[in-house]
Amino acid sequence: MLNEKVKEENLMKEKIAKRLKSIRIFLILFIFTIPSFIFGQAFAYWAGIISAPAQVNDAMQTTSGSGKEIPVNFTFTSSYTTTFKLVPIGCYVYAYDQTVAKEEVYNDYNMSWSTTDATALETNVNMAFVSAGLYDKRGGDHHSAYTNYIQVKFELGTYATPGDHTSFVTEQSTTFNAQTPGNVNYMLQQNQTKIFRLAVSMIDYPRTNQTAYLNYKSAVVNSYLKVNLRYTVSNPNLYKSTAFWASFNTTNVTNKNLGPYQYEATSYAYDPEFEEYTDGGGYYNEGDIIVVTNPNSPYYGYYYYVLETGWIDLGNDGSEQPHKRKWAKCTKNYTMSNQYDRGDFVVWEGNIYYWSHPDDHHNFNPHCETIAPPTTTHWTLAFSNDTENVWFRHHTYGYGDVVKWWNGNPGGTTPINLYYVSIADVNTINDITSQGNNLSPDPSDYSSQWVTVSQFQSRSAAFSNTRAYNEGESILYNGKYYIATIATVAGRNPDNSPNHWKLVNLP
Repeated sequence: MLNEKVKEENLMKEKIAKRLKSIRIFLILFIFTIPSFIFGQAFAYWAGIISAPAQVNDAMQTTSGSGKEIPVNFTFTSSYTTTFKLVPIGCYVYAYDQTVAKEEVYNDYNMSWSTTDATALETNVNMAFVSAGLYDKRGGDHHSAYTNYIQVKFELGTYATPGDHTSFVTEQSTTFNAQTPGNVNYMLQQNQTKIFRLAVSMIDYPRTNQTAYLNYKSAVVNSYLKVNLRYTVSNPNLYKSTAFWASFNTTNVTNKNLGPYQYEATSYAYDPEFEEYTDGGGYYNEGDIIVVTNPNSPYYGYYYYVLETGWIDLGNDGSEQPHKRKWAKCTKNYTMSNQYDRGDFVVWEGNIYYWSHPDDHHNFNPHCETIAPPTTTHWTLAFSNDTENVWFRHHTYGYGDVVKWWNGNPGGTTPINLYYVSIADVNTINDITSQGNNLSPDPSDYSSQWVTVSQFQSRSAAFSNTRAYNEGESILYNGKYYIATIATVAGRNPDNSPNHWKLVNLP
């Protein structure tokens, strides 16, 4: 009896132990299930906010701690290439062809960076200006003496109108002198394209020494202005505010060279007698050639020759009688205040007239009587066009221009078949009272400006491929005559360097 009771008690204890064990197992499983559920939900929540890098192929797949690196890419492509050519600052008014000349020219480039890590929002792009110089177009020689006259400008911005370079809006701008290169940092958003503008200009050389200035002008016009750049894209991790999802490889975007980018110049007139006009007037010497540089001035676009030393105000037309003015406007068109004499030609309403009145007006030293317009009996119609290459007293001629003049006393049946060739760049003879009232471009009076046809032929030796030529020298090349409009190095002939030589069409 007692034994049976003991057996029942032991059986009860075994059942209780089994039940307690089951409860403990359940509690353990429950305890581990709850955190796993909670943490799993939390991870899913935050993963929706901060995404890891998108999965790519095995070669590019990189996550934090994997040891693989994501490359950083840099894009630098052309957006706009200039069609203009450079002239030194202040020389636009002297450009032979102002439709192509600019005192600052630029090229634009699309600039951006990217990587496969979506959490890399921005990074720094360092753009360094390495060097700039003038390099001869033919021989490649570096004109290092003029490096400090070169200016390079970095601009970062956007186009207000997509694709339109004239709508460029500047956000950052830095200018360097080529003698002292430097660099600029740009903080760029990933996949955000900005316009990088690379602009260049040239400081004009001092004009006190004609020979030195012509050497400078020759170097500018004969050369390409070349610019070299270098860029570095920083590690995007340096600018993250979130967890580092990846490590980056910036080897291919560190200290990488760009260029050389080159710009071309165009030629322009130079004369030691050029003097810039001061609005309101100024003091000028006889023989000066006044140049109006203010494009808003009503006198812009013409030269004005000083006939008599003194104060000159181009705008003070009412203070003195026209024939008392100390200056003449350089134009072939009839101008009431200009001096004219017997035989002088002018353009009037699409025709060419000559002064046929018997009076000689050059005796009014240093001025002339006001001459009535060609509609009066003082003038006679010479040609029913305005294209004949007769010599116009107040017109400014250049290298190689050919003109014709009276072969005897002006007027009547006297033929107009005396031909002269200009050997000067800024060739004007406005003052008919100078050098003893010499009224035509006769070379015996103006040997540094004009020559006869036979004289031009005699001075034009056959072209030599082994010598350099100075501005104004003439040659015979393949049966034709040319004059150098720019000083040239050896080997530049009219075929390989047509912008250096002007064909002279002799009668």
